[in-house]
Amino acid sequence: MSRGAIACLPVWVLASAAWAQQVELNVARGPHYPGSPIEIQIVATGFDEEPTPEATAPTPERGRLDYRGVQPSTERSIRIVNGRIHQTNEVRFVYRYRYLAAEPGLSEIGSFTVTQGANSRSTAPLRLQLRALDLSDRLRVRLDLPEERVFVGQRIPVVLEIWFDEVLRENLHDYTLYVPLFDRTESFQFVDSADPESTTDVTIEAAEGERKLRGTARDEVHRGTRYLVVSLTQTLIPLRAGDIEIEPSSLVAEEATRWQRDFFGGRRVSHVRKLRALDRPRVLRVGAIPGEKRPESFAGAVGKGFSLEVSADRSVVKVGDPIRLTFTLRGEGNLETAGLPNLAADGLLDPRDFRVPAGDLPGRFEGNAKRFEAVVRVENERVREIPALEYSFFNAEAQSFETVRSRPIALSVRAADVVGAEDVVSGDSQKVDAVAESEPPLLAERRQGDRGRQSPSSGSLTGADLAIERHLASLARSSASGAGRRAVIAGFYLIPSTMLGLVLLDRRRRSVDPRVLRVRARLSAQGKRIQAAAGLADAEGVREVADALRTMLAEANQVGGAELDAFLGECDARIYAPGEVAPSNPEDWVERAMGFARQIRDRAP
Repeated sequence: MSRGAIACLPVWVLASAAWAQQVELNVARGPHYPGSPIEIQIVATGFDEEPTPEATAPTPERGRLDYRGVQPSTERSIRIVNGRIHQTNEVRFVYRYRYLAAEPGLSEIGSFTVTQGANSRSTAPLRLQLRALDLSDRLRVRLDLPEERVFVGQRIPVVLEIWFDEVLRENLHDYTLYVPLFDRTESFQFVDSADPESTTDVTIEAAEGERKLRGTARDEVHRGTRYLVVSLTQTLIPLRAGDIEIEPSSLVAEEATRWQRDFFGGRRVSHVRKLRALDRPRVLRVGAIPGEKRPESFAGAVGKGFSLEVSADRSVVKVGDPIRLTFTLRGEGNLETAGLPNLAADGLLDPRDFRVPAGDLPGRFEGNAKRFEAVVRVENERVREIPALEYSFFNAEAQSFETVRSRPIALSVRAADVVGAEDVVSGDSQKVDAVAESEPPLLAERRQGDRGRQSPSSGSLTGADLAIERHLASLARSSASGAGRRAVIAGFYLIPSTMLGLVLLDRRRRSVDPRVLRVRARLSAQGKRIQAAAGLADAEGVREVADALRTMLAEANQVGGAELDAFLGECDARIYAPGEVAPSNPEDWVERAMGFARQIRDRAP
């Protein structure tokens, strides 16, 4: 073989591999009619099994082309020829499309393209001739939309009806119902509003595929002809303002005209006649929610009859304590887009009296209501209630804003304990004494007693003689025995190691953020305060425990969980109860408090 032939061999191999990739266009048999979907398939062969090739299709000038998915398949075969095994894999991808046109005539669709990596193959353009289909009064389709202006976020009931005369009803073979409104998901949101007693399924052609909706059937006589009327209801929620044009809905029915017997004697349809009904085009006028005179307590609720209920998990608190509020919103309107306004807005919680969360609060549906939760804190001990909170909504029928109010909730608020700068603890003894002075008298007395029984000690190395003895005579005298010699050698290594450990420990202690040290010291002081409360048998011990835990939460900048909030609520109930009821088992009470204190301390920096 010549060098030129050898050089051309790789190019020939690549070209043959590219020629093996093919795409084929298949269209369902005609005749084709407007209003009836036309199945189109693109069959791609010769491509690799992975990754799946990407198919692209042009946008037709007339009608709608919907992609319905791809179906890959691989056929593997093994042949033995002259003692050799030949294995082949045939990879096949079938891309499905559905074309639907509203008017008869010639429809042209450009080339379909299948691409995998650097390889790409295209089909020839597609031309379809759609035959005219006369409209028939034996069937009808009607979409009821409001003629007056509606508003963004308003819930609008939409009723769709399809009619079949009694003869067509008996001989109905199939039907195609196309409602362009239901494909306008960029402009509308749809909520199924079917009657729970609906018994009839209605199939609608949609861009994402066939949709089945539940409807109700009834008999009705119109101009002397009896019809079967199937109606279904959907709730439409406009998402944008403007005059939105909606194409007419269409209904194409296939009436069986001939039958024949199959092999088993059954009857099957052999000929059908197509009938078509067309609704008129519609325009839905959607207005925006007015910006003028919009209350601050408006949060997207559109409808009527809204109400707001507010409940709190506690009513006896101290300044700075968290209060979990639950907001329950009900109404005849669009709860999906309804939110909760900023709690610091006008007509809600005064920022001078309450600290409220920032940002939007998520809601959840529970039955026919939408619930929100928020944790707020009382900032002022003069607060006596959670006031009646305003909630505004837009009444689309009256085209005006309306405002409702919740019921107020009574509160009992006490002043919070303040931890001052004198409570800061550092490494020297003077600041430790300052912390001791800020503790309760009972714990201070115990500390003084402990100091009387203990001798002070210092960890300082200042003034210590750490020099290494180098005089040979001294070393000889001190190491008269083997044991003494080994001790000196051990000390020779032990002393530098000890010094290094002390230096590292001191460096680690100094590297800790001073603010962290102060928080840890204050938390430790409050833990000792709780322990000291074990000796107080009356309600004063309960008060000490509750105040210490609240101080720890404030110092650690934490929010208590459900168990801790319940425990503090029990403390407040005993403190404010007539006669100040003390716990029956003070030790158990203090042990529970110490458990919460350890949790706060462990979560602190």
